Amino acid sequence: MKINVFVASVSIIVWLVVSIMKNLSFLEITNLTFIVGIITLVMYAIIVIIESKFLNLVTNGFKKLNYLIFPQSRASKRAEKLVDSDHKLIEWKLSVKEILKKVTAIISITTLSISFVCLALYYWA
Repeated sequence: MKINVFVASVSIIVWLVVSIMKNLSFLEITNLTFIVGIITLVMYAIIVIIESKFLNLVTNGFKKLNYLIFPQSRASKRAEKLVDSDHKLIEWKLSVKEILKKVTAIISITTLSISFVCLALYYWA
């Protein structure tokens, strides 16, 4: 919960500083925050798709084709097995993936909400 509030507040502060330093209008802030929000939302969607193992059939197929076209030596097979069985590396990858997923979700929600607020202020003001 603390990281959620921290990331959201940092992103709000960054947008305030950018808008004050560049003297941006509400419409320019809206456009910029919307683009950044959509980009981070796409990054979040990519992380979720990779996490759901939706593309495993494709990647496994390409891996099998790679083994057929370019035979591997015993040393490279052994190294691949060691990497696949390294629990610390697997845990580290999972923790990095969860942190990236959480941060991109918070940044996209915060940035898109700033965009909608600026759009509302632009049309009502």
